[in-house]
Amino acid sequence: HTTQSSGSCELTGAWGVYVTGQTGYVAGPKDCTSGPPSLTAAEKEVRYSQFMADITSQLYPQLAGGQQSALQKPSPAVAQELERFMLTCLSSTNRTDARAACRLRAREMFENSTASGNMSLGRRNAYFEKIQRDSAKNSARNSIGDCLSDASKTQQEMAACLSDARAAITSELAHYTGGGNSSFEVRKRARRNQELQKDATRDALGDVFSRCVKQGGKRNTCLAELKNSSDAAGLGGEDPETIMKRSFSRALQNPSSNCSGDLKTCREEARAEAISQGMKPREYASVKSMGEVRAPAEFWASCMDAGTDDAECEGGAKDEFISVSGARDSDFSTELLDRIKSLGQAISNGDPVTAVRLPRMHVTVHTSGNACNATIEDLFRVIAMRLARANHSSVSGAKKQKCRMVDGTPEYHTLVDADIQNSEFDPLSDAMASGLMGKLLTRRLEEEGDEDLVGDAGDVVRRLQPVSDTFAAQDVQECGSNDTACQSGSTPTSPSPTPAPTSTPTSPSPTPAPTST
Repeated sequence: HTTQSSGSCELTGAWGVYVTGQTGYVAGPKDCTSGPPSLTAAEKEVRYSQFMADITSQLYPQLAGGQQSALQKPSPAVAQELERFMLTCLSSTNRTDARAACRLRAREMFENSTASGNMSLGRRNAYFEKIQRDSAKNSARNSIGDCLSDASKTQQEMAACLSDARAAITSELAHYTGGGNSSFEVRKRARRNQELQKDATRDALGDVFSRCVKQGGKRNTCLAELKNSSDAAGLGGEDPETIMKRSFSRALQNPSSNCSGDLKTCREEARAEAISQGMKPREYASVKSMGEVRAPAEFWASCMDAGTDDAECEGGAKDEFISVSGARDSDFSTELLDRIKSLGQAISNGDPVTAVRLPRMHVTVHTSGNACNATIEDLFRVIAMRLARANHSSVSGAKKQKCRMVDGTPEYHTLVDADIQNSEFDPLSDAMASGLMGKLLTRRLEEEGDEDLVGDAGDVVRRLQPVSDTFAAQDVQECGSNDTACQSGSTPTSPSPTPAPTSTPTSPSPTPAPTST
């Protein structure tokens, strides 16, 4: 972008800079042919914001996406090579000593593949354990999925198939994962492998749901099919909705482990894949927030298992967060790290991990601005709360959350408390997502005194950040079974609400049981 003499306009792509005397402003292509339009200062600011967001994403895609330095992690090809090797090696023999050698040979392959990279020894140790854990879970998921994929099987036949599959899985898992030989370590490894099998079963049940959706099934029909399969798979006590949400979250974590190109593109592809599996578009931000904690937590667990120090583990967890979220280093807060550590420690210990539906909505908007604005954070909280109250009288308030830049776009987020049944969150979330689309956020909160907060007036000062995308869904968090703060919904900016009732409206509202054992 260059400027020449006074009154001239030179374009680069769709944008140019128009100069009159000592004053310049960003101009669109039509302005260069028709002469300078009459623009207010606010209109110029809008153009400048749009221009900066556009040019940043085009010229500096890594900065726009939040990836500010090269991520220290092995390529997907390395992980895939190790997974194939372990599968082939373990299936080629039943001898215990030969199977034990498979892990040692896999370690040699990993060292040779990553020796010339930028990873420290501690980071390499952690990622080797993570790849081994992921490979073990994928193998278990495929074996369990083979049993669940045959719709002609009765529940008894399915249960028998699963019993045989689990026996084979149990004999293999010990050769994927490491650890000491003390009685404590042996018990811990047994718990961890048991929980890994449950997690693999949830993934396989998610495959049942997504396959049903892709074959044209309605969401409720596919949830019923998931429920029938979960009964046979031994997870009948778990909430089918949270199994489904965990499956969507797993799809959105894909950029963390399976992206060899541009991370922003991988995130967009993961979003499209999750929607094809049955995720509602408005659920995207809520489900992604689950993955933004789960992916780093799984790395943290592997890092602890490898004996790597905390500083190395924190750096790797941050890289995983950035890969999934598209946010920046500065968005990796101490409070978020505490949540990641808590969940990661539960995974490492083999503690059950529960998925809790909380009595609040996770409401998010993307705007067309080029930077976050603290006043708009306040305004968005008020807008969301008033819109929610207009749609349901049981909405009790909303809690402001910190704005962040995600793939070069401002993302404003709030948590809306609502003492309602789980079944009522879907229609309320639908109303929120549609009601927020097209809203015009302003930096001048005191101007917004009407019921709609924004109004339809044409004053451009009041329309500096138009909403470009909206998301709303009941908030779901994955928590270690001993993490009562997480299960009650504690956040750094809020008190601790009790989990949402699962009874009918005429019943008392109990505190829900964890959704896994």
